[in-house]
Amino acid sequence: MMLILASSSLAACSDDEPTPERSPFQAQDEIFTLGILSDITGPASTSLVVIDAALKDLIDYYNDNDLIPGVYLEVITYDTQYSPSNAIPGYEWLKMKGADLIISWLPQVTVTIYPQATDDGMVVFSSTAEPETIVPPTTTFALNVPTSSFAFTLMKWIAENDWDHQSNGPAKIGMTGWQTTYSYELLDGIEAYCTAHPDQFQLVGGSLTALGTMDWGPEVNILKDCDYVFPPATGVSTTTFMKEYLNADGKGKFLGTDAQSSFIGLMLDTFGDWKPFDGMLICQPHRWYNETGDVTDLMNELLDKYHSEKEAAKYRRMGQSYTGSFHSLHAMLQIIRETADRVGPEHVSSATIHDTAISFTMDFDNGQKIEYTEDKRFAWKSFGIYRASAADESMVRIDPRWEPIRFDP
Repeated sequence: MMLILASSSLAACSDDEPTPERSPFQAQDEIFTLGILSDITGPASTSLVVIDAALKDLIDYYNDNDLIPGVYLEVITYDTQYSPSNAIPGYEWLKMKGADLIISWLPQVTVTIYPQATDDGMVVFSSTAEPETIVPPTTTFALNVPTSSFAFTLMKWIAENDWDHQSNGPAKIGMTGWQTTYSYELLDGIEAYCTAHPDQFQLVGGSLTALGTMDWGPEVNILKDCDYVFPPATGVSTTTFMKEYLNADGKGKFLGTDAQSSFIGLMLDTFGDWKPFDGMLICQPHRWYNETGDVTDLMNELLDKYHSEKEAAKYRRMGQSYTGSFHSLHAMLQIIRETADRVGPEHVSSATIHDTAISFTMDFDNGQKIEYTEDKRFAWKSFGIYRASAADESMVRIDPRWEPIRFDP
């Protein structure tokens, strides 16, 4: 097992230019330690190392500008290697090293640790919203929404804006992927929407394969005549399927959530340009790099400030990982900031952060909102709908409005 210890005082790696010197710790500050359960060497590492970088940039920004007076933020990270069996050892290691709060990037890790974290009174912020983990009195708060809601919202939008089911009949839809918590929940959402709206969609196939599968022949054969296809949602599984599907003359338009859009860079590495996935529809709860908004503008500013031009361009090219995590983690740090204002720096803890979080609301980016309550432990209120554009060589927002999230089919 690889253990990795990182401090927010460390400068981000740069390809060819020095990064700005970071502000030093003040002796009178209370140190607050965030423990990260990440994947640095496993199949999701391509995306998660970028998320880790976004968190470090935000923490350096908060420390540099003393945005939480009297509190100095630090980070320690444990590499789970994408294995649920490493979740509890990682959680215990982070606690032993002094973590005051846990952040879990992986759904299977969150599902594994949340019962113990709840018993310990340890607040966990999770990048995904697994239904069993966010039922009070849990101490887990999702930085996202239930995975099925991506399917409900995007399929409703397609039925109203992209497919004329009244003239053409129900669209044929399918998905495949590895047997992960995320994939099962996305598939459940697709199946539920098809059952509720048989006039709009017909489910052709939804088989999930063993973790590590790279041969997608059977799945391609089932899905090649679909009108819409969700490719796998994890790293190389995404691009190996897409390549095999296109090589078999698959006809379906690719669909995705913020999971698939984390691997735009891998798609570009695989295909060379945007043309093979031109028109792919993405549903995600945050703005892209080419948009404006108060948090989006700050994200682009810090990405350029804390990284060389070459590295910043690389992160933008890789996909939504940096911008998506930046938006949600900024809200998490605002919760810590409000907690310090309310109880004083010396009393910031999992318990006091929990008490702040259950009544936290944040409006930003011209219509987006994150809100938690005593009974609601997931974040977003709306999604943006995007299309991959070969002409623009970017994701392009189709509708300037925020699409209200559907939490049932």
